[in-house]
Amino acid sequence: MIKDSYQTKQRLISTNQESNHLDSNADQQPTQDYNRSSINASQAPQKPRGFNLIKYLDLQDRKLSRCIHQAELPHFEYLIVAFGTIFNRLYCFIPIFITCALAAQQPEKLTILMTNHSQKYASKLEENGGNKLSLSLFWLIFNTFLLLILLFTTQTLKRLIRRNRPSALRVARKINLTDIEKGTLSMPSGDTAQAALWCGLMNLFFQSQTVMFMVPLVALGRIYYQCHYIGDTLAGGMIGFFIANLGFVHFDRIASFIFPMVI
Repeated sequence: MIKDSYQTKQRLISTNQESNHLDSNADQQPTQDYNRSSINASQAPQKPRGFNLIKYLDLQDRKLSRCIHQAELPHFEYLIVAFGTIFNRLYCFIPIFITCALAAQQPEKLTILMTNHSQKYASKLEENGGNKLSLSLFWLIFNTFLLLILLFTTQTLKRLIRRNRPSALRVARKINLTDIEKGTLSMPSGDTAQAALWCGLMNLFFQSQTVMFMVPLVALGRIYYQCHYIGDTLAGGMIGFFIANLGFVHFDRIASFIFPMVI
């Protein structure tokens, strides 16, 4: 009797051990499956990230521009600031008045130019002897018209691109231009665009190639005083030259609206 009860007890113990072993295996199986899946996921090939050309160019532009932002040229600052401000929106009327003065000083050249482009008004110009006042008024309106197109283009692009201006660095500057540009956007550079427009007109209509050196100097001034990046000035220069060439190519159409006002 004692022997039977002992055997029964041994059977119960072995049965319990087997059930516990099965339960532990069942508990370990999800963990093992999870570990295997995580290992497989880590070993799976990662998808390569796409190359963003715009971000790359923006980064390189900032790096190159920072070299000029940090430069110190104390002996040339007053010269640089002159080019950095002359085509600012606050002083954009100065180049226009220079154009009008050139038109008054060189009436023969402009009369020939207008005669070649607009035969319809050639006789009236000859009768008036290339009237200086008429020529000055014409170039005042013509230049202002192209300038308005340029301002509309640059301001629209600024709002579309929405590139912020460079962060002001603690670099010694005798004149602070960054405060003037607070709250405005950076791309493209309006000052460089206006410089390219005016110099382009001088080159195309007055055959004055020497003024072209002003465009890179204006761009340098805008970058040096931390108002723009290099890319901003390049974009502004291209826009200005494009609109100047546009005015030269379509001179007849534009002149047909302006001449009746001044002749």
